[in-house]
Amino acid sequence: MEIQAVFFDIGVILTRPSFEEPIRLKKGVLSLLRQMKSQGLKIGLIANVSSRGRVYEEILKRLKVLSYFDILIWSSEVGFKKPQPMIFHQAILSSNGVVAGNSVYVSEDFEKDILSANRAGLWGIWVNRNQESQENPFSREIKKVSEIPKILENGFFLKDRGEG
Repeated sequence: MEIQAVFFDIGVILTRPSFEEPIRLKKGVLSLLRQMKSQGLKIGLIANVSSRGRVYEEILKRLKVLSYFDILIWSSEVGFKKPQPMIFHQAILSSNGVVAGNSVYVSEDFEKDILSANRAGLWGIWVNRNQESQENPFSREIKKVSEIPKILENGFFLKDRGEG
């Protein structure tokens, strides 16, 4: 088995340096999305948002990346918020045949996102920009999104289950 889908928290994808500046893609995100799409991976967003998801979909459309996402799960629309594992279950149910154990969730929030994704059966990739210290056998730690393809290519997740 191999990784079938990669889900992101919206904070890994988008940034807004100040209120005077528009929301934009974080460095390396566009090339990462292109690479993952070319490899046939399903790509999704799972995000806690207070407004309707359509607002974020318009932003992603304006940034010309909406088409890269196969699954969009907005807490305001599904009725569950992270850290509730049900929001991750909803993403898996919406992904047409993807298995939770063959999916990865990428986030900058270890406690709220990575651990709850693990409880729902997904692997985690923690973007640790603040060099915090956490240990978890069901996740991998990176400093920047450009490291994600190497983790997926090396099969680090599946080796933990004796499959790699």
